[in-house]
Formats: sequence, structure tokens, C-alpha cells
Amino acid sequence: PAPDFGAVSEEYVAPADDVEVAVSGVFADLLGVDRVSVAESFFDIGGNSLSAMRLAARAGEVLGVEVSVRDIFEAPSVRELIAATSGHGAA
Repeated sequence: PAPDFGAVSEEYVAPADDVEVAVSGVFADLLGVDRVSVAESFFDIGGNSLSAMRLAARAGEVLGVEVSVRDIFEAPSVRELIAATSGHGAA
């Protein structure tokens, strides 16, 4: 099913730095949207467990760290994911 963007109540929060720009770009690409608020949950805007696996791989490449699917579930927004994975070892 297509994501229900009408149900998303959060306002758009723009990326604040190059890392947020890069990771939000990965989110948007995987979800097929133009932009993603850095505060929105990946799952609230159409992500699922299959796309979370792809997100973990691609976000890990962008961030240069290991990102697990568990990381995506525990930190589903761009900002949360960056903060949660900042202490991980290099990929």
C-alpha cells in the first residue's frame, strides 16, 4: 500500500548539516519521496522491515559505520539514527 502522508502530523525539519543531508537523501530515495524531515520516523512515512534492511546497508555506507536493522527500529528518524550510530565502529 502507498504511504498515507496525510497522517503525518510533524512539520518538516530540514537537515542541519552534510551528514543529515546525506542520510535524509537515503531515506527519501528508499521511500520514493522528494524529501524527509530529519525528525520523522522511517516507519511513519512508509518504511517497513524490508526497506529497513536496505536502509541499514545504505545508511551504513553513507555514515561509514555498521548500521543494523535493530538500529533502524530503535532510532527510526534521520537524527536519531545518526546519534545512535555515532559510536559504532567503522564499516
